[in-house]
This record gives sequence, C-alpha cells and structure tokens, in this order.
Amino acid sequence: MDYLKKYLHVLIIPFAFFTVWLWSFPMYGPLLANIDNNPYNLFMFFLVSHALGLLVYGYVMDFLEKRQRENKLELYITFIISVIISLLTIIFPFLTSNPMRAAIIITGFFSGFLVVYFLYNMSISKTADVRGGILGFIFFLAGIFFIVFLVVPYGIWMYFVNALFLLAPFILVKIGIKKKQNISSVEIGEKSNTYWFSLILLVILFYSGSGLMYNLLYGRIMTVEGGFFDIGFLFYPLVVLPAGILADRFGRKILINIGLSFSGLGFLLLLFRVFSTLSLILLQSAFAVMDIFLFLTLMDWSDYFNNRKVLSIGLFINVIVIYISGMPFLISNLPTYISPEFWPAVGLVMVLLIIPLLYFAKETYLIKQSKDILPNKQTKQMEFDELCSIYSISPREKEIIGLLLEGKSTKVISDLLSISYNTLKTHLRNIYRKTKTKSQNELIVLFWEKVEKK
Repeated sequence: MDYLKKYLHVLIIPFAFFTVWLWSFPMYGPLLANIDNNPYNLFMFFLVSHALGLLVYGYVMDFLEKRQRENKLELYITFIISVIISLLTIIFPFLTSNPMRAAIIITGFFSGFLVVYFLYNMSISKTADVRGGILGFIFFLAGIFFIVFLVVPYGIWMYFVNALFLLAPFILVKIGIKKKQNISSVEIGEKSNTYWFSLILLVILFYSGSGLMYNLLYGRIMTVEGGFFDIGFLFYPLVVLPAGILADRFGRKILINIGLSFSGLGFLLLLFRVFSTLSLILLQSAFAVMDIFLFLTLMDWSDYFNNRKVLSIGLFINVIVIYISGMPFLISNLPTYISPEFWPAVGLVMVLLIIPLLYFAKETYLIKQSKDILPNKQTKQMEFDELCSIYSISPREKEIIGLLLEGKSTKVISDLLSISYNTLKTHLRNIYRKTKTKSQNELIVLFWEKVEKK
C-alpha cells in the first residue's frame, strides 16, 4: 500500500472530500433529502445539468490543451469552481424555491467539471495497474463519511462542513500534480465498433434496468418491511475497495462478472420472495462493483487516447441513463403495465440480456511501466538508429520518436523543437504510416520491443 501513502496528499484527499460532498448533498444525499421543497425534483434537475457539465468540460479543456494553454489554467479554474459551489452549498438551505432550483442547476453543471478533472488527472498521473486500489480507497472513504452524515441528526451546520470539503483542491494548487510519462499504461486488445457498441450497450442495460427495478423494489420493500436502505448502503463502501484491488490484479472484465452475479442473485431472491434485505444488499453491491468498472474503464480509455472527451462522453451517457431510469413518469406508470410481483423477473431478464455482450467486451491489458525498459541513449543508440533506418525515418521524425520514448508530451516536444502543434501532428502521421502503427502508444511499444530484442 506504499503507493497510497505517496499519493495521499496530492489527489486522494481532494477527490475523496469532493465525493463526500457529491454523495451527501446533490446526488440525493441526506442533506438534499432533508429539504422540504421536493428534493427528488431538485435531484433530477441536478442530473441534467451535471450531464451537460461533464460533456462541456471535456471538449473545452481538450480544445484549450491543443491550443497549448498552460495546465495551471485548468487547476485555477478548478479551484475557483470549487469555491463557487462551496458558497452555493452554504446558502442552499436558506433559499426559496426558484433560487434553490437555480443553485442546484449551477451546482450540477460545475460539479461535472470537477468529476472529469479528478478522474482525468488520476489517469495521467498514475498507471492503470494501481488505479483500481486508489479509486476504491477514495470511494471507501467517501462512503464512510456519507454514512456518518446519514446517522448524525440533521442540522444546518452540515452544509457548512460539507462546503469546506470542496476547498480541498487548494492542496493541488500548492503542490501540483506530477504526471506520469506520456505513455499509455493500457493496451486495448479490440478496437472495433462492435467492441465500443457492446460496452456502451452493457452500461445502458445495467444502469437502466437495474436502476429502474431497484427504485421500484426499494420503495415496495420499504413500505412492506420497513427501512433497510441503511443496511444495504453500508455494503457499498465495503465492496468498492476490494473490487478496485481485484481490477488491478486480474483486469477489469472480472468486475462485470461479479456485478452481474450480485445483481442476478438479488433479483432471483426477490423473485422467490425471500431475503428482501439481502437482495437490497446484493443490488447495492452490484452497483458498487459496476461503478468501479465503469470509472476505471473510462479512465483507461482516457489514458489510451490521451484526452478528456472519452471520460466526458462515457459519464454523460451514464448520468443520462440514471436520469431516465429515475424519471417520476416511469416510476409512477410502470406498475400500471407490469404487476409488482413480476418486477424481479424483469430485472433478472435485463441481467441475462447483458451476458451475450460479455463475448464482445474484450479485456483491457494493463502495462506495468518502468523507466528501466526505456531505451538508454548511450548503450542502445546504435540499435535505435538502425531501427529508424529500417523504417526510413527522417532526422526530424527520429528526434520526435526519441523524445516520445523519453516520456515527453506533444506540447513539450513542439516547444523543444520550435514547431507548431499542427506540424508535429503531420510528422506523427508520417511516422505512423511508415511504421504501420496507429497511435503514440503502439509506436512506443513497437520501439521498446524491437530495441529490447536487439
């Protein structure tokens, strides 16, 4: 667990505190639930604006990065946004209906920025083989804090405490985030349209089907048997940490199998009308495992493609699916068409429909990175020169490849060589064509393998 200790002061604390705020307040947490002004409607407003914020931030920041803007700008924007939504959190319980609605919309939009910021910076500062443990630890801490807010008697002071959590990014302003080498730490074995479509469909089916059925079944169980929500949610933080560690050790795909098993067993128990409490625990655990799978997969893609848009689009789809599955129209009208006794069967069918998609959901390979495998300029220059000659690499292209192998980013390379970003992209396209590669990652792996074998 040494990597957690080294990383604790940089990103875990701000990300964990932000997640505490998110779960405890706008994500229909105990603070929002204690508002008299129809909290569920406020939550639905939050989801829509949150989805838009996720999408906007990814595209805008990627655009600015291509324009070679400094990374410090993103950090300062993040801190300013944190201060704004912190102030909105403090004044929220004192607002009337319409200002409260406006505040939740602003909060949802800007909090989408922070989600992408934290996840993207984790993907570029830590290799994929340790991200699961770090993310699981963050969600574990956030879950424990959430439970504390849940059991402590409600008071206005909670908004002030929760707002203070949002100021934690100040740590990042003071210390900064050290990026890993500009080399992807993942390799996606399959990149066909079928692969992407199957994963997107898998997420949509799980979160829409399980989410809708859970909302319906939770209300019914609470009415018939009393409050078991607290017991069910207790297992969320207990499951996310081992799930993240499992993903680091055995790959991401194992989480899908575990999540579907939990979900299927939960619906099966409800179908036979036994162990209602255990069913909710299993369904909550399924959400915990699938949440870790979704976040890690999106972070892996962001790492592989070296952009924020992948994160933004994936999270946007996820939030919209959650919004649709929680729409009051569906919750109130579905019982008219499907008898409550068949709801567990519907949930079980949705889980079974996902199973064929597992064939197309190929594993993401985690590359354990080490500076030792980078070509040494003194001992391997001859092999490197020979390889460049074989592929008819020009002197300028050779410089670019050498800098990529040293872990330099495209921005740094364009600055060092005094060329524009567009010129650099042209050189890279020529290099890809000559070496028959499609990305920086494939190019670097090619040179690693060839030089190491020589």
